[in-house]
Amino acid sequence: RVEDIRQSSEYKKLHRALLKHLKDRGLKRLPYTDMVEQYMDFWIDVRRAQEDIDIHGVQIMDERRGTPIANPSCAVKRQASDAMRKLFATLGFEAEAKRAAAGGEEDDEL
Repeated sequence: RVEDIRQSSEYKKLHRALLKHLKDRGLKRLPYTDMVEQYMDFWIDVRRAQEDIDIHGVQIMDERRGTPIANPSCAVKRQASDAMRKLFATLGFEAEAKRAAAGGEEDDEL
Protein backbone atom coordinates (compact mmCIF):
# COMPACT_ATOMS: atom_id res chain seq x y z
CA ARG A 1 0.00 0.00 0.00
CA VAL A 2 2.83 2.44 0.80
CA GLU A 3 4.38 1.56 -2.55
CA ASP A 4 1.07 2.42 -4.24
CA ILE A 5 1.23 5.87 -2.66
CA ARG A 6 4.87 6.29 -3.73
CA GLN A 7 3.83 5.48 -7.30
CA SER A 8 0.96 7.99 -7.32
CA SER A 9 1.24 11.06 -9.53
CA GLU A 10 0.53 13.29 -6.50
CA TYR A 11 3.50 11.83 -4.60
CA LYS A 12 5.83 12.02 -7.59
CA LYS A 13 4.83 15.60 -8.39
CA LEU A 14 5.46 16.82 -4.83
CA HIS A 15 8.73 14.88 -4.54
CA ARG A 16 10.01 16.31 -7.82
CA ALA A 17 8.98 19.85 -6.84
CA LEU A 18 10.79 19.66 -3.49
CA LEU A 19 13.96 18.31 -5.10
CA LYS A 20 13.77 20.95 -7.85
CA HIS A 21 13.58 23.70 -5.23
CA LEU A 22 16.66 22.28 -3.55
CA LYS A 23 18.48 22.07 -6.87
CA ASP A 24 17.52 25.64 -7.78
CA ARG A 25 19.02 26.81 -4.48
CA GLY A 26 22.16 24.68 -4.87
CA LEU A 27 21.15 22.34 -2.03
CA LYS A 28 20.42 19.09 -3.86
CA ARG A 29 22.80 17.04 -1.72
CA LEU A 30 22.87 15.27 1.62
CA PRO A 31 21.56 16.06 4.22
CA TYR A 32 18.93 18.14 2.41
CA THR A 33 17.79 15.36 0.10
CA ASP A 34 17.49 13.05 3.10
CA MET A 35 15.20 15.59 4.77
CA VAL A 36 13.03 15.60 1.63
CA GLU A 37 12.76 11.81 1.89
CA GLN A 38 11.76 12.14 5.55
CA TYR A 39 9.19 14.78 4.57
CA MET A 40 7.73 12.43 1.96
CA ASP A 41 7.57 9.56 4.48
CA PHE A 42 5.55 11.81 6.80
CA TRP A 43 3.42 12.86 3.84
CA ILE A 44 2.55 9.18 3.34
CA ASP A 45 1.72 8.84 7.06
CA VAL A 46 -0.67 11.78 6.80
CA ARG A 47 -2.38 10.28 3.73
CA ARG A 48 -2.75 6.85 5.34
CA ALA A 49 -4.04 8.34 8.59
CA GLN A 50 -6.58 10.43 6.67
CA GLU A 51 -7.77 7.34 4.80
CA ASP A 52 -8.35 5.59 8.13
CA ILE A 53 -10.16 8.64 9.54
CA ASP A 54 -12.33 8.81 6.42
CA ILE A 55 -13.27 5.15 6.85
CA HIS A 56 -13.65 4.88 10.63
CA GLY A 57 -14.21 8.47 11.75
CA VAL A 58 -12.47 10.50 14.42
CA GLN A 59 -13.80 8.20 17.13
CA ILE A 60 -13.65 4.42 17.23
CA MET A 61 -15.01 1.89 19.67
CA ASP A 62 -12.66 0.69 22.40
CA GLU A 63 -13.36 -3.05 22.28
CA ARG A 64 -12.19 -3.68 25.86
CA ARG A 65 -14.24 -0.95 27.48
CA GLY A 66 -17.06 -0.70 25.00
CA THR A 67 -16.75 3.07 24.87
CA PRO A 68 -15.78 5.43 22.06
CA ILE A 69 -12.20 6.71 22.00
CA ALA A 70 -10.25 9.00 19.72
CA ASN A 71 -9.07 7.28 16.57
CA PRO A 72 -5.27 6.86 16.94
CA SER A 73 -4.93 7.94 13.31
CA CYS A 74 -5.86 11.49 14.40
CA ALA A 75 -2.76 11.63 16.62
CA VAL A 76 -0.60 10.07 13.88
CA LYS A 77 -1.82 12.68 11.40
CA ARG A 78 -1.21 15.54 13.83
CA GLN A 79 2.31 14.33 14.74
CA ALA A 80 3.29 13.71 11.12
CA SER A 81 1.94 17.13 10.10
CA ASP A 82 3.95 18.80 12.87
CA ALA A 83 7.10 16.96 11.77
CA MET A 84 6.45 17.99 8.17
CA ARG A 85 6.14 21.65 9.19
CA LYS A 86 9.47 21.45 11.01
CA LEU A 87 11.21 19.85 8.04
CA PHE A 88 9.61 22.37 5.69
CA ALA A 89 11.03 25.20 7.79
CA THR A 90 14.43 23.53 8.18
CA LEU A 91 14.70 23.10 4.42
CA GLY A 92 14.13 26.85 4.04
CA PHE A 93 10.81 26.57 2.22
CA GLU A 94 8.89 28.44 4.92
CA ALA A 95 11.26 31.43 4.78
CA GLU A 96 11.17 31.32 0.98
CA ALA A 97 7.37 31.37 1.00
CA LYS A 98 7.34 34.31 3.43
CA ARG A 99 9.78 36.27 1.27
CA ALA A 100 7.69 35.55 -1.81
CA ALA A 101 4.51 36.66 -0.04
CA ALA A 102 6.17 39.83 1.22
CA GLY A 103 7.46 40.61 -2.25
CA GLY A 104 4.11 39.88 -3.87
CA GLU A 105 5.48 36.93 -5.81
CA GLU A 106 3.41 33.83 -6.35
CA ASP A 107 4.86 30.33 -6.23
CA ASP A 108 2.37 27.63 -7.17
CA GLU A 109 4.74 24.75 -6.42
CA LEU A 110 4.66 25.34 -2.66
